[in-house]
Amino acid sequence: MFMNIFPTTFMIHFIGWNSSYFKILKGLVGENGRLFWVLGSDVVHDMKKWKIKARELFEWIDSVVIYRRGHDTESILLVVEEILGLPRTQFKPNFVILKTLPEEATIVSSSQIREHISQLQDLADPRILRYIFENDFLLNFYKNMTS
Repeated sequence: MFMNIFPTTFMIHFIGWNSSYFKILKGLVGENGRLFWVLGSDVVHDMKKWKIKARELFEWIDSVVIYRRGHDTESILLVVEEILGLPRTQFKPNFVILKTLPEEATIVSSSQIREHISQLQDLADPRILRYIFENDFLLNFYKNMTS
């Protein structure tokens, strides 16, 4: 039987946010596999606040794919250097892969979505929120009220 396991769901429900997560994923991809961590540049810049843990997590991956979101290449590489405690000339080959988001995707930030969801959870019971999100007419009603 085939089962989909999304890495973030796996992390949250089974092992938490620590290096064990990447250790398990590294074991799943095997010796010949490569483990990529895909992040937005906003997340990378926030890693300065928890760089010891970020360094520990970076040790388990083969490459970090960073989607630029309002940050230039130089500022992103400086943060990664700070986290790793190494100049970029000493990074593993192809450790940092920089990508540019399509214009239409730049308005969406997973960090902002998480923040807003957290705020919503503080405001209303999850059952009420679920009911609203399951009913398009309510979503449209609330959206039109604030437009």
